[in-house]
Amino acid sequence: MGTAKDLEMSPFEAARRLLDSDACSGLSLADQIDLVFQDSDLVPLLVQENYLNHRPRIAPSDALRLNVIAKAAEGFSAGDVANRSVRQYQNWALMPFAAAMGTVMPAFVLPRHERNFWSVSD
Repeated sequence: MGTAKDLEMSPFEAARRLLDSDACSGLSLADQIDLVFQDSDLVPLLVQENYLNHRPRIAPSDALRLNVIAKAAEGFSAGDVANRSVRQYQNWALMPFAAAMGTVMPAFVLPRHERNFWSVSD
């Protein structure tokens, strides 16, 4: 990443890339965290709102899909706990962890086929 065009990326495009397993396949963890930091307040919310609109490739049945969704929800929860520590105690060193656990990990465990990506328009 690191080019001028990446600095001007909208939060909607950053979330779209995180939720697109093909677009993220060549990105390092640091690059994916950088996508979250395009707007560290909005990108996690967009991922959280839209991850259920995808059908995970690794979960052909509804029971397996629920298992994968539960893993993603655990990541959202861990990210929220870390983010609370960042905001409440100004523990800024936890920002990358909060981004990785609360946004990157849930997007990663749900490699998906796009169905209806955005429930809100950009």
